[in-house]
Amino acid sequence: MNLGKNLVCFILIIVFSFALPRIIPGNPLSLGEGDMHILNMNLPEDTYNVFKEYYAPEKTLGEQFIIYIRHLSKLDLGYSFYYRMPVSRLIAGRIGWTIFFVHLFHRNIFSNRYTP
Repeated sequence: MNLGKNLVCFILIIVFSFALPRIIPGNPLSLGEGDMHILNMNLPEDTYNVFKEYYAPEKTLGEQFIIYIRHLSKLDLGYSFYYRMPVSRLIAGRIGWTIFFVHLFHRNIFSNRYTP
């Protein structure tokens, strides 16, 4: 029973993480070739081409979802055009502090027998 709920939650997280960037106003996946600007800066053509190749905004949503699942299966979480590096590398660079603070928080709560 618990496994079924976890599986449903996992699938919903994947679907929402795919859908949210596509439904927010001004989403970068709806940029056309004439709209190559992000944060009021012109987007270099080679960057736009990499973006277009990776996310394939010209394909149907079903095809984009299949591409998205393929990328996730390879632990490819995308590319940050702002930081100019893969998202997985960004996460790897910050995971140590995240684990430290989560551990500190849990240790503090359980040592004080805090109940919300």
